[in-house]
Amino acid sequence: MKAMITVLTVATLALSSEGGEIFVYGNPAHGLGIIPDLPEGECYIAIGSGPVANHILAARSDGEVVAWGQNDYGQCDVPAECFGATAVGALQYGSIALLTDGSIERWGSASSSTPSYPSPFVALAAGGAHFIGLRENGVVQAVGWNEYGQSEEPYPMEGYIAVGAGRNHTLAVKASDGMVIAWGQNQYGQCDVPDSGVGPYTAVAGGEYHSIALRSNGSVRAWGRNNYGQCTVPSPNSGFVAVAAGGDFSMALRANGTVVAWGENSDGQCNINGLTGVVAIAAGWNHSVALTEFYLSANPSPEGSFEECRLSLSQNPFAGVLNVTAPGAESIRIYDISGRIVGEIINSDTFNWNSSDCPNGMYLFVATLEDGKVVAARAVRAE
Repeated sequence: MKAMITVLTVATLALSSEGGEIFVYGNPAHGLGIIPDLPEGECYIAIGSGPVANHILAARSDGEVVAWGQNDYGQCDVPAECFGATAVGALQYGSIALLTDGSIERWGSASSSTPSYPSPFVALAAGGAHFIGLRENGVVQAVGWNEYGQSEEPYPMEGYIAVGAGRNHTLAVKASDGMVIAWGQNQYGQCDVPDSGVGPYTAVAGGEYHSIALRSNGSVRAWGRNNYGQCTVPSPNSGFVAVAAGGDFSMALRANGTVVAWGENSDGQCNINGLTGVVAIAAGWNHSVALTEFYLSANPSPEGSFEECRLSLSQNPFAGVLNVTAPGAESIRIYDISGRIVGEIINSDTFNWNSSDCPNGMYLFVATLEDGKVVAARAVRAE
């Protein structure tokens, strides 16, 4: 298995970046709006928070992981061994990161061992005091507090393609039919997955007491507590490629790079609406986070000309056949949001990739040059 950002964690390369900025909306407590500075030539490539968390995590293009916000339990004290993350998440008082070798690094209140299993992880989701990981072979494992059964894996525990977590409940999407299953606390119906007009689904997320899921047709469905309208999806309900859930609010990312947020807005966490050029979203207790489009390029010449190795796409958003070109590349690989390779060509610097069998969503394009350096970009499939 090749994890999603493996080839990007190359701090020794001469790199240049464009974009990759983080925007935070909502409660400014705990310094959430004070985003750590980036070294020259680097950018942020992944973000994470959690439904009841007051801290934020981000992975950088040089392999480092940073965290900021509430730090009562050391949840922002990133351990030195946490390097090269493909995904990050925030429990209420702990933090987790999925590393390029498929392992999960944990710290803060989450700092206990993860059960061993031969298949590496490819995705994770953070809840209140528990988290769930998805392994490459479709097996799910939930770890942490289990008062409501939220850390008990479903039976069977294999055959899944996506995972999500709320404060005290857990979600997973089945590979066989794209349906969502949910377990744990169900006080507000957050585990009562709607059985009308459903699926297939491609992604899920959990808030404090509600759940949200993305359909393969780009629409969104939400259920559970709706005291702030967090389960009432705004119109038009179409064109979405990602979802996130905070305490009592919800977020969805459209294929055109805009964000829609709804629900509780007492701290301005839904004021992220109108932001453009976004490729990833995350939600915390009462804050929202967005990552803008980025390009990471390796420097192919002493003069610092990056145009020679720019990875270019024939269209973005894209559908059907997409032409991917990176002059001088030895290989081009395409990864889906879970880190799986969905397209690959070796010994060529151009690739006409047929995306017809892939769902709408965000994809990562990585080209490896002859000298081992890399170029990368993100794009959205929307049909």
